[in-house]
Amino acid sequence: MNPARASIRALRRVVNAPRLHVALARPWTRRSGAGNVRSIIVIRPDQIGDFVLGAPLLRALKQAYPAAAIHVVVVGGLVELARSCPLADTVTALPAGIAFWGPAGQAPASRFPRLAWFAVAHLRPLRADLVIVPRVDVDAHGASLLALWSGAPRRVAFSETSTPSRKRDNPGFDAYFTDLVPPPGALHEVTAGRRLAEALGIDPGDETLFMWDSPLERRTVAERLSSLALEGHPLVVIAPGATFGFRRWPAAAFAAVGRALVGGANPARVVIVGAASDRDLAVAIAAALPAGTCHDFTGVLTIGETAALLRRATVFIGNDSGPLHLAAATGLPCVEVSSFPRDGDPVHHNSPVRFGPRGVPHRILQPATARPPCTGACTATDAHCILDIGPERVVEAVHDLLATTPSSPREAPP
Repeated sequence: MNPARASIRALRRVVNAPRLHVALARPWTRRSGAGNVRSIIVIRPDQIGDFVLGAPLLRALKQAYPAAAIHVVVVGGLVELARSCPLADTVTALPAGIAFWGPAGQAPASRFPRLAWFAVAHLRPLRADLVIVPRVDVDAHGASLLALWSGAPRRVAFSETSTPSRKRDNPGFDAYFTDLVPPPGALHEVTAGRRLAEALGIDPGDETLFMWDSPLERRTVAERLSSLALEGHPLVVIAPGATFGFRRWPAAAFAAVGRALVGGANPARVVIVGAASDRDLAVAIAAALPAGTCHDFTGVLTIGETAALLRRATVFIGNDSGPLHLAAATGLPCVEVSSFPRDGDPVHHNSPVRFGPRGVPHRILQPATARPPCTGACTATDAHCILDIGPERVVEAVHDLLATTPSSPREAPP
């Protein structure tokens, strides 16, 4: 091995060593108070869907500690969603460049000192009595280190043995916490949050998802839809995007579903939602449908406006993505097109057992098994295992939901 590379690896092992950080952080840790919890930090640097699925835990915390301020830490892309959440008193965004996806031992040597300094500068002043890291899977954003250096006397998280990938990539991370929650196994993420609440000794409440779109956002969406001649037609929302390419069903397949639905006996109208990065997919889908039957809203709506639109829809079709969980949180029946094979490990981080639509009528369509060379789960860069799902299966699932589910708008909670 090149001596320079060997030196860099050795430096990483020293700088990233959990025991070193635990020792260095000890003088910064506040002593436990008299039992009154006045400040709580929830570190949630994940994706849109993770934040929505974690909202019932925030609700349980607010009900258990009504006098406490709840401070939420997120990545930049979630600031809009988190700041609009009525359960978050403050929102702190992690700066770009801190996150590192992969084994902690391979992280740049500068990453962990930067995380520690960020926590001392931005989280320690919050004087938290309790810090919670709700993520079950790999900690790729340094949430564990942020918790340690926050100075909070009580720090709670799931054990590093919760999933095989976390055990592999986060060795020694249990040392960052005072309280460890046993692995939740193949429980849905909402139920895993309930287990965390129970470990805190608080009432976990119910698992009902919810969204917090505002009256202004609902009025804005109503005005946008008023000119589209949608009355009298089922409204189908398609979200073709996903964070990872292997989760994205092809635009041509979504287009085939759209054509079947707008041309049936009860012709539907289609609205496409997603981020600006999904625009090319939306354009391809809309171009394949008859004029006037499909409307592209990608990159146009805020997250709250997207939720308001979903409340007015009849059925949702999409991949494993944020819009899927937004749809479920508004009570909308969902059809998920999943890349994860039915015979895969249900504990896997792409398993719909853990991340499927929650609390609504739904259908989850999966390949029976992984396509070679994939085994157990799809490991391709682009659509691969998901290609085993044909448009006809999705159309059938949509018709089934349309036939069995009322299509009345769902109001936002007060």
